[in-house]
Amino acid sequence: MKTRNKLFLIGIMISINFLSSFAQGSIQVYESDSGKIKLDLPMTLTSESGGNSLDLTLPGSVKPIIAIRLQEPFGEDLEKYASSSGFQENRIEMMTDDGHRILSFLDPGSVEERYTVFIDYLNEKNKIAQMWTYSEVHAKGETLATFDRNEFHKIAESFAFINDTEFQAIKAEESKNTPGFGTILAITSIFGIICAFRKLNKF
Repeated sequence: MKTRNKLFLIGIMISINFLSSFAQGSIQVYESDSGKIKLDLPMTLTSESGGNSLDLTLPGSVKPIIAIRLQEPFGEDLEKYASSSGFQENRIEMMTDDGHRILSFLDPGSVEERYTVFIDYLNEKNKIAQMWTYSEVHAKGETLATFDRNEFHKIAESFAFINDTEFQAIKAEESKNTPGFGTILAITSIFGIICAFRKLNKF
């Protein structure tokens, strides 16, 4: 392959990688009857559900990638609630970024592993947040998402209820980082590389 062809391909790859970086996930906020929930996700997920039962899906899909249930424990603490829900083995204890206890459980399953966490919001909300996903999420023979346990733990650690002031701060930060300019720049870069390549081929 000629040197200029190599440079052309490298330039295209760099520009595409730059453009794709804006498609990745970030901090996302979801409405529930118990308040606004913040999650730091590796992909963009939407929620058409409401109340205290949230199913987070890829845009245009109905298959839940992550499920969240905000439960009243009826006098049980975090350990007892998790145990009465059938979770006892493969347990890890953690904390959210804002200092709430997490109990994490692994169900090996016959095909995909299931990752489930219980998050203690008893003092502030009288709720225990149960959240789960699978190592692979499929729909109609297509793999929609994959996780390992550590990746799901990072999502669980980012879980937090936020107030309106915090929500507005997140929206303001999003507006600063909108992908419009970056997208235009990446497309312009690709177009410029193509034009330069065509000129080189004339020599």
